[in-house]
Amino acid sequence: MPLKKPPSIEADEFKSAKRDEVTRGRDFRESDAPTLEVLMEWYSVVRQCIEDRQDASGQVAYATRWATYASSRRYRP
Repeated sequence: MPLKKPPSIEADEFKSAKRDEVTRGRDFRESDAPTLEVLMEWYSVVRQCIEDRQDASGQVAYATRWATYASSRRYRP
């Protein structure tokens, strides 16, 4: 029996489709549900970063209240 999608995944078209893709033909336990939910969130983050880089000619800086991350083709730490 397939795992039921959490509302947060079901409500997001991209995350819902990605979860279907990842879980299709595989057997997951109920204990796998939290990990799958986090994985779908990271897929969404990566997708957004890729779109942002394309829109900004490869230079993007993200800031959070915890830390600042920079992403650029010319960026060297």
